[in-house]
Amino acid sequence: MNTEDNILDEKLQSFLVSHKEGVTNYIHRTDRIEVAQKIIGEGFRFTDSFHKTTDEVVNNPNYLRFWLRARSYYGKYIIVISFSTSIVRSYIQELKGQSLSRVEVYQVLTDEEPYFDDEENEIFTLPHKYIKGYFNTETGEEVLNEDYDPFYDSPNFKKNIQILKDTLNK
Repeated sequence: MNTEDNILDEKLQSFLVSHKEGVTNYIHRTDRIEVAQKIIGEGFRFTDSFHKTTDEVVNNPNYLRFWLRARSYYGKYIIVISFSTSIVRSYIQELKGQSLSRVEVYQVLTDEEPYFDDEENEIFTLPHKYIKGYFNTETGEEVLNEDYDPFYDSPNFKKNIQILKDTLNK
């Protein structure tokens, strides 16, 4: 089964679209299985903006076909990242209330402290609980994360907001 030939079959569409009320899904692609497995186990790392390497999943076949085809050269493994819409909204409101509206909310939704890579890029890591799993477009294989929980709300998220606020006030 090569899903890339039939870019959006029913199995792939079912995997990508959230079947949970109040959850928004995003996709990220990679060409290496080791990376897909590492994301499931350790979380999703990104610099600056979560949206640089992800696309929101919209339950519209034409929209999905377009983005799947446009991003296909990034790799055959499609990772699905999911968030509770209410949790994201809640932290967006909290950021605004703390005069931190210029901070991307996904930078707050981390359990690990951000770090800098060799090129001085700040790296943020979303918890692995937000990773639904990955889909291999060549074989149709789905790999699910047994710890998947798009409603995960860590106490560290509020601490992250306080750290950002303290940093701005220095």
